[in-house]
Amino acid sequence: MAQVLITRKFRLDNLNIPGIDDLFVQYRDLVNKQINLGLQLPSSVFDNDSLVSVKKFYRQLPKQQCDLKERVHRCGSQLSYFAVKEYRRNQRNLIEIINIQLRNGFFYNSNKEILENTDLSYFEIDNKLNFINNKLIDRLKGPDLQLFFTDGKEQKKYQLLVNNKLNDNKFIVDTLKSFKQRAVRRLNKRFRELQQSKSSSRSNYDSTIVKMLNLSSIADVVNVGDKQWSRAKIAWKQDLDNSLNQLVPNLQINNWGRQFDNVRLLLLKPGNDRLWINGASFTDLLKFIDLEFDILLREQIIAYLKINYLKVINHELQVILKDLNSNTPDILKIPELNKSSIPLGIDDGQVYRLKELDDRVEITLSLIANEFVSTDLRTVDRYEELIKLGFKSQRGVLNFSRGKYYIYIPFTKKASEERDGDLTASADLGLKTLATLSVYKKTKEIDRQFLDQKNMGGKKDDWFVNPKSINIKSKLMDRRLIARDNQSMRMKSKKGTMKHWFARDRQRTQWRKIKNSNLEIIRQLSARTISYLNYHGVGTLVLENMKWSRHGARSKVGYFLATWQVHWFFSQVQTMLINQCKLHGIHVELVDPRNSSKICSKCSKIGKRQGKQFYCSNTSCSLKHVDSDLNAARNLIQRSKRYKHYQKLLSDAIS
Repeated sequence: MAQVLITRKFRLDNLNIPGIDDLFVQYRDLVNKQINLGLQLPSSVFDNDSLVSVKKFYRQLPKQQCDLKERVHRCGSQLSYFAVKEYRRNQRNLIEIINIQLRNGFFYNSNKEILENTDLSYFEIDNKLNFINNKLIDRLKGPDLQLFFTDGKEQKKYQLLVNNKLNDNKFIVDTLKSFKQRAVRRLNKRFRELQQSKSSSRSNYDSTIVKMLNLSSIADVVNVGDKQWSRAKIAWKQDLDNSLNQLVPNLQINNWGRQFDNVRLLLLKPGNDRLWINGASFTDLLKFIDLEFDILLREQIIAYLKINYLKVINHELQVILKDLNSNTPDILKIPELNKSSIPLGIDDGQVYRLKELDDRVEITLSLIANEFVSTDLRTVDRYEELIKLGFKSQRGVLNFSRGKYYIYIPFTKKASEERDGDLTASADLGLKTLATLSVYKKTKEIDRQFLDQKNMGGKKDDWFVNPKSINIKSKLMDRRLIARDNQSMRMKSKKGTMKHWFARDRQRTQWRKIKNSNLEIIRQLSARTISYLNYHGVGTLVLENMKWSRHGARSKVGYFLATWQVHWFFSQVQTMLINQCKLHGIHVELVDPRNSSKICSKCSKIGKRQGKQFYCSNTSCSLKHVDSDLNAARNLIQRSKRYKHYQKLLSDAIS
């Protein structure tokens, strides 16, 4: 039977242990020595997570001399055991990733093979690959890596490419077409803002609009009709064509190599090639053409580097692989305890004893042989409250922080099984709708709920009965814009000036507020989901297996989704939900979410998703269209073991 775990922090008053500060230092040194010794043991020692494995690990360590009693040494072995185990896991995954890269080629996208051969998610794989790239950037230094286009032959080769492209009419036509498409979208947007008086700020497109419409000032745009604006755009496009045709024969691109001043970053972190315009004038068109050349040459240079420096990179990967196998701290940092805490998990009463008296709770500690010190817990009512709820206290962790002593005590109890086994719910997490909940009784849906920002206000217990609106998404977007404005100001200002420090402090303050807001969203979202599950008495919650999730490009998912996903990880919500479900006796099942948003929950045929609506392509299906998130939530439930079990029983009964 599953157990529910809650940890509470209690302050200890009048803890008088002679030289206790020095004992914390000795314990920290003891654990760090055990970690270094554990790295020399074979990997088979760390295969299991049981306390029996920890005790076997402790017996293989040489005894160390210090003032702490031997039983405290055993308590430290638990911390060092799991620290070494996690280090070995990271080491093993990095070695496997490097071997796959050496086998397939460093520049080959091996994410799928890495996913199948390791226990990492896509997010963790991206982090590991960035880690390897950063190590390569640090190692690839020196005179061996010079920019290849400093050679006269290479310069002539790529200057010839520039001249050929200048004479290529198709390239110029395509570039002009792309510029006009981008500029028209921004001009239309700005024109609508001015026409409806929605914006009082100035824009780089204002002067172009005034010139296109032959106006005296930008304020006169409100009197311009749609037909006049359409004629002005046609004339503007024709002027661009004529001006470019006159200039092309004399067009020169002289500073084509200005971006490529660091071959290591160009090769390992080339960045995204984005064509960005900030105006619609002829000068902006020339800048756009110049940027097109830069991107073209960047692609050619990267292709050259991949061929000529692949052997150098493979050699450096071999060196990194050798350092990983030898536990070199420069490659992968060896874990180290730097906190003043002593966990008391592996103990049979010789170090830590807790005694419940009439009106107080007494803690007895013995860190030194034959010396016992007793003290009382503060806020006993918090302890008694959990005991009344059926929890049992376990061995805790002694901690020293800011001149005060605390003890963290875990409480456990068996998870409740008084749940309706026929009721199953799923939660499809999203950004537009934070969570879409669907409740099934056996194979039939009995209720559904959409949890969004409008449900984040008010009491959490009845949010689905009396919702209160709160626009938290708008606040977060505004704070991100302020943070980025201050980041831009900090980058442009000279380091050491008041303007630089002011922008830096403002930027840090905004990102701290954003982080706190995101954490509050996670807490509110999980609390309100659990409240809804308790209302129906749901026994099983079905969630997505986030191992397959990954970031989406801004060009594909849009600015809003791309901005949120940087600081909003669904795994954080899931972790909180899983922990809360354990407290409330709700079983959690993770299912593969792939194509859950593309398949119809009624007929299982591939459909089409447009924004918040899903349209089934099967003409004979009774479900023509439905909310896309609700459709995904239903698909998640239908992939659960409980739903498949009831589906099988139903089909057997019919047959």
